[in-house]
Amino acid sequence: MIVVSLIASQSYGKTTGEIISTMTSDVGFDIHNIQYTVDGVEYIGSRQSSGESIGDTLTVYYNKSTPSVLETPVTQLMPIGAIVLVLGVVSLILAFRKKKG
Repeated sequence: MIVVSLIASQSYGKTTGEIISTMTSDVGFDIHNIQYTVDGVEYIGSRQSSGESIGDTLTVYYNKSTPSVLETPVTQLMPIGAIVLVLGVVSLILAFRKKKG
């Protein structure tokens, strides 16, 4: 987890944004347009979310190399977590079989 946190902190910046508009997708979830500022430059990005309304402020994460791109670090890092979990389970199974046999 520490390594994952370090990777995220190097790739993503964090700031506060304000929801300026909302639309509902064809499958029923909310997509918010969020206005945020990085180094004095204003950006508008979109992200899926629920439970928030126009005018609400929230923490947003952006790509440090391309601040106009909003990111969701947890979602981006989920595949890494899944791979680590699968490798751990496979290792346990192999160790158990080796010990038993």
